[in-house]
Amino acid sequence: MSCQLLVVVTFLCLASTLSVALLLNSIMSVWSLAGSACALAIAFTLPALFFLKVRRNRPFGPRKAAVWVMLAGSLVVTVLSLVQSVEHMGDPTCPVFTQFIPVSV
Repeated sequence: MSCQLLVVVTFLCLASTLSVALLLNSIMSVWSLAGSACALAIAFTLPALFFLKVRRNRPFGPRKAAVWVMLAGSLVVTVLSLVQSVEHMGDPTCPVFTQFIPVSV
């Protein structure tokens, strides 16, 4: 990679991080977005991609079919969880449940 491209990519990463930090009002929003994307990627997407990369020269069989299904399913669930996180970003982080608070007699 050229030095100019690295500078542009670094600037875009920093600018996007700064804009997200300025637009969000709590760290819970960041954690929910990161958790919905990263947890599924670490648990399902990356292992499936690693398996397919390591076994790319092997013939297609039941294991590869199962890994392709796992990969497709993890990508669908990742997108759905990101959508869910974005939809609930404005919700209060710690809702108060009044029905569980004991009432003094």
